[in-house]
Amino acid sequence: MCLSVNVLVIFILLIFLFLILYVFWGRNGSPDVPKKLSPRAARPLKLAALETDSSSSAISANNRIPKDTSPKVSDRKPSPSPFSEKKRPSRITELESLVSQLQGELKKAKHQVSVSETSKNQAKQEAEESKKQLQEVSSKLQETKNQVLEEETDKTGAFNHRSVSQGWDLEFGATSTDERGRLAVVVQEIRQLKLQIEMVASSEADHVKQAELRNSEIQLLRGNLMDTLFLVENFSNQLKDCEVTDAETKALATETLRQMENAKKAVEELKSDGTKAVDSYKKMAVELEQSKSRMVWLGGLVTKLLANPGVLENHETLLKDYASLKLGESNEMNDEISSLRCEVERLRAALEASGKNDQEGNVKASSRLRIQAELRFELRTAKSKIDKLEARLVGKETELKFISEENDNLCLLLKKNQKETDAEAELKQQREVIKKLKAHLMDKETQLQIVSDQNETLKSDIHKRETDIQDVLMKLGFAMREAEKSSQRAVKVTEQLDATQASNSAMETELDKLKARLVAKETELQFISDETDNVYLLLKNQKETDAEAEAELKQQMEVIEKLKADLMDKETQLQIVSDKNETLKSEMGTELRELQVQSNQLREAAEKANAMLSAGNNNNQRNSSYSEDIDDEVQRRKQGISLRRLVFGGRSRRNGWRLTE
Repeated sequence: MCLSVNVLVIFILLIFLFLILYVFWGRNGSPDVPKKLSPRAARPLKLAALETDSSSSAISANNRIPKDTSPKVSDRKPSPSPFSEKKRPSRITELESLVSQLQGELKKAKHQVSVSETSKNQAKQEAEESKKQLQEVSSKLQETKNQVLEEETDKTGAFNHRSVSQGWDLEFGATSTDERGRLAVVVQEIRQLKLQIEMVASSEADHVKQAELRNSEIQLLRGNLMDTLFLVENFSNQLKDCEVTDAETKALATETLRQMENAKKAVEELKSDGTKAVDSYKKMAVELEQSKSRMVWLGGLVTKLLANPGVLENHETLLKDYASLKLGESNEMNDEISSLRCEVERLRAALEASGKNDQEGNVKASSRLRIQAELRFELRTAKSKIDKLEARLVGKETELKFISEENDNLCLLLKKNQKETDAEAELKQQREVIKKLKAHLMDKETQLQIVSDQNETLKSDIHKRETDIQDVLMKLGFAMREAEKSSQRAVKVTEQLDATQASNSAMETELDKLKARLVAKETELQFISDETDNVYLLLKNQKETDAEAEAELKQQMEVIEKLKADLMDKETQLQIVSDKNETLKSEMGTELRELQVQSNQLREAAEKANAMLSAGNNNNQRNSSYSEDIDDEVQRRKQGISLRRLVFGGRSRRNGWRLTE
């Protein structure tokens, strides 16, 4: 359960990293191919800077454009593309959908953490109960040991008394051999019960260790959840900033388009003024040629008039009129020439101003290229750091797998060693018991009267055990049905854990009953040791009841055989329950492996999607216009700073988390 939650948290963190890279690459294009800034960026950036400074400066610039701009600006205007305007809202919608999906996954992770906390509390309660039961069992075992020691002391005193009746014991020698075997079987059963109690104690210690491991895993999950929540908050803030910057860039784009239209109009006006000036120059040249031809003609007339003085007087009046007309025309020509000179000077000033603006634009373009190079270098460093972190994660996962395998091998070796030591101890105990049984053969005859009472108690115990077994079987069947009906894997795991807990509780109840039987048998042994003398007297006085005693012995033998069969059934049931627990553990392991495989598949799918998105962004970058480049350059600095904060902040948090581990 905890491993599945860890896998989900790791998957969520990977999704966040891919989203951050997607946002940054969507604004900058692919990180491997450097983005070339065209030399046409000088004039629009100047206009955008003028527009953002103040509204008054924008109005004055718009008014001065028709007078001060040159015709070269018309060749540098970028064409706006509608594809870049459609791409931004689609990105925002995709990011919002991803944020909603991540929030849903966070809710699921929180739910799983709450479920794990409840299971942890249940495990703590079970551990406390098991500790209490162990304390009770240890106290009972100490009492039984003290009672056995007292019985041994009593039996050593009674052994001297039994030496008197050795002749009578020879008669019952044949029956004592059978009783020795029966007593050995009973002692073995008692030892088996003690071993079962020890196994329960060891399993309770394992439960306590598992509860501690769950506590540590839950704390780690809480730390991971805090990191993910912090990342979600940062991501939401980035989305808000992106929306604000999108609105600002749209406004800047509209303003730049308006300024470009004004520049177009100014260029067209300048072109028309230039054509008019050329036409006026041509007219002036034609008029000058005409005036030269007239001057030649007038020179010829002057020579003729000098030759004929009479005609001069007649033509003087005509010449005066003609001179007055020519003076008026010459004044008009001088005015037109002065106006044309003014226009030429104005055009020269405009050309000089446009050259200065081009130089300033080139300086700004070089500074922006330098900023872009710095941002790309930072992007590459961040990508290299992210790759290193992913490699560290993979290495730690492999180390954890190797450590878990080593722990499993060590557990198997410890179990084998415990079994060998237990077998050796049992052999030693059996030898000691055989020695003791040789000394206590005469005491077994006193069990004839007590067996009848034991039969009734054993029958009641058998009925109780049968009812308990039926309840356990019903609980197991109900748990299996619920596990089959549940479709979700996490619910399956929890139900299987409940079923195992129920089986453990049933086993604990059975062990308590077995402990009670041990106590009852110890009390019976005390009762037997107390009534040995009375039995000897009764056997001496009541020789006639030998046949009845033999029949009772046969009945006791049958009852003991039934008890043996019941104990064998119980052992088989215990083995079945242990096998079921092992199968449940194996199923849980397979489910965890499947979840890991699914997480790997999801990682591969995310990488493929990231590659597709980067390829799509490259194609879009080729088709994008100069206006989108302006928008991207405005936002690069903000996103670079935010990405630095996220990457280095996340790295510091993770380093702190690893130090705590």
